[in-house]
Amino acid sequence: MKKMKRDKFDELWNNIVLPIYDEMNEYDILFLKRNAKQKIYREYQRKKSFVKENYMLCGNTHLDRHKIAACIVYAIVKVSPIKVSLRIKWEKYRLKRYFSREYELLNEYLALYTAFSIIESFRLYGESHKEDEYPTKGFKRNQINLPKTSNGQDYLYNTCLDLYFSKQKNNINVLTFSNVFFLLELLEQ
Repeated sequence: MKKMKRDKFDELWNNIVLPIYDEMNEYDILFLKRNAKQKIYREYQRKKSFVKENYMLCGNTHLDRHKIAACIVYAIVKVSPIKVSLRIKWEKYRLKRYFSREYELLNEYLALYTAFSIIESFRLYGESHKEDEYPTKGFKRNQINLPKTSNGQDYLYNTCLDLYFSKQKNNINVLTFSNVFFLLELLEQ
C-alpha cells in the first residue's frame, strides 16, 4: 500500500492546516495538541489504506481528491488537535461566561476547511496542466460552493455538527463525505 509521502503531508500541514489554524486562533486562546501532526498523518494513512483495501477495485490505484479530502477530515476530527487554553476556560468559568457552540466544533471546522482547500488545490492544478499531463482535465470542476439553507443555520455549521455527532458515535463515513465533496464541487453558484 502506497503512503502519502511525508514531504507531501508536511506541505499540506504547513500550507493548508497551519494557516487555517492560525486564522482560527485570532485571539491566541487555542493550541495544538502535542504530536498532533504525527497523529493526523498516522490516522490519515490508516484510513486511506482501509478505503483502498476495502472499497477500491484495485488497491494500488491512487485515491481521487474527494476521498483524499474525506480521509483528511476523518483524521483531523478523530485526533481533534485543537484545544482551548485551560487558562481561558478557567477565566470564562470564573466570570460565568460560556463559549459559543462553534468553539466545540473547532476541529470539525478545521477539517472541512482543510478538505475544501485540498479539493481546490487539485482543481487549480488541473487547470494549469495540459490534457496529456493530467488525464481528467476535461472534467468540469467548480470551486466548492456551499448550498444556501433556510433553517437558520448555515450549511457549514450543520455539516460540522454532523461530524461532531458522528465522532461521538465513532461513525465518520469517509465514502459519504467523499460523495458530499464531489457534489459540492459540481454545485454551481
